[in-house]
Amino acid sequence: MFPVVLPVDKNGHPLRDGILYNIDTRSKKQIDYIQKKIDKYYAHKPIRNNLTYQSVIPKIKWIKDNEPKVWKKTKSILDPRGYIVFKLTDKKVIDHYTAFHSGYGYSLSEYNWNKRDFEIAEIDISIMPEVKWSHEVAGYINSESAKKTGLLEGTPVITGTGDALAEMLSSGVYKTKDTVLLYGSTMPIMTISDNYSTNKSKYLKAPSWTKSKSIISSGIRSGMSSFSWFKNLTGYKTTEELFLQTRKLETIKASEEGLFSFPYFTSQIDPKNDLQRRASFLGLSHHHELQHLFKALIEGIGFSLRLSMEDSPEITVIKAIGGGSQNSFLLQTISDICNIEQHTILNSIGAPLGVAWLAGYGLGVLGESSLENWIKKDIIYLPRKEKNKVYEEIYIEFKKILNQSIDFLNYYDSNS
Repeated sequence: MFPVVLPVDKNGHPLRDGILYNIDTRSKKQIDYIQKKIDKYYAHKPIRNNLTYQSVIPKIKWIKDNEPKVWKKTKSILDPRGYIVFKLTDKKVIDHYTAFHSGYGYSLSEYNWNKRDFEIAEIDISIMPEVKWSHEVAGYINSESAKKTGLLEGTPVITGTGDALAEMLSSGVYKTKDTVLLYGSTMPIMTISDNYSTNKSKYLKAPSWTKSKSIISSGIRSGMSSFSWFKNLTGYKTTEELFLQTRKLETIKASEEGLFSFPYFTSQIDPKNDLQRRASFLGLSHHHELQHLFKALIEGIGFSLRLSMEDSPEITVIKAIGGGSQNSFLLQTISDICNIEQHTILNSIGAPLGVAWLAGYGLGVLGESSLENWIKKDIIYLPRKEKNKVYEEIYIEFKKILNQSIDFLNYYDSNS
């Protein structure tokens, strides 16, 4: 889970529940306030910073503005992983990948927090944790945690990282141009690069687990969470139960007959974060039933992923990982729409495997290439030519409708 805002006092005790990532939208007022100051300060500079609900600084400002008693006691801001590392080692740290995805406030050129950005936001930078590479040793097991956990005092503890980077590593993606799609509540597409410059399409290259490599991210933030919303709406008890219904969808026509879904429940991944923050269905008719809406939602996810990849480096093969990758109809539909080949992982363990590998790598026990010995491919999904041809024409219509509706739906988001 990242980035999450957890304020702690001088003794490292949490002062409130953590404020979650982009699904928590309480900081709209702070986003608007800080964004105006950013636009004024960066008016004549080439680099601009657009705040979203993913941004951490507005959420910190929200605590300062709305919870003065909490703010008065706040000495540090941690995330869940950072809190565990602190309890084990007394060290307050965050990894570069998570810090970068905290949004405005992290300097990619300096690999550190940007003091001026925090001044603009009226936040004391001293409350932020030290930034380290995720494989770096953050500290060592202290005596108290040794007694509580049974671990040996002095055992090294790495900085660690958020679920996305750990999931990526667990898929065996580590070489330049390797790509993974995480089928989680958020669905990022992560491609390995070997430098930190921005590419011509304005996709930022985020720091990875090590300084020698970076990650280009595209994808959508309203991923499998869209199906959770649909599950709740339709009365299914679990998402797994809902996905059993995909067996009935092959003959159902949704977008082919003009029924579209636009699953933009929240802000999207840069540089597409100006897309609408309201989801919608368009083209409903009296004959449509739940199966039509379900298939439209799946196709909407596929079209949105394709849109996010339009300007990213050429992607033809993707490792698919995460809970949603267990559904064959979902993966096949996305392969057909995006014209990509997808490989699932046999007996996928996910993020815990990625973090275990990071520990071995950080301590010098494992090399990068060792990941290849940990991972085995399972099912391969190839795009079907006849389906892709149909979706090519529908995708053009999807983009037209989306562009025409952005201003309308964003108007209601800005006034809600």
